[in-house]
Amino acid sequence: MNKDHKDALISFATRYGGILQPNQAKMIELTPVEMKLEVDEEIIEIPFNHTLIDSADAHRTLVEMLKTP
Repeated sequence: MNKDHKDALISFATRYGGILQPNQAKMIELTPVEMKLEVDEEIIEIPFNHTLIDSADAHRTLVEMLKTP
């Protein structure tokens, strides 16, 4: 995720983390209830709207979050 989806991580930081102009974002943890990002040396937690059940659900949820305006 970190190497291939840098723009997506920046988008998560902006939309769901409230970071106005992030320079760097790195996913450091993904649990069934949240993702943790390191954004410009700050750790932010972004909760999911449901508990993830498996990796396919995680993928769908992350894609949905990116598509949500």
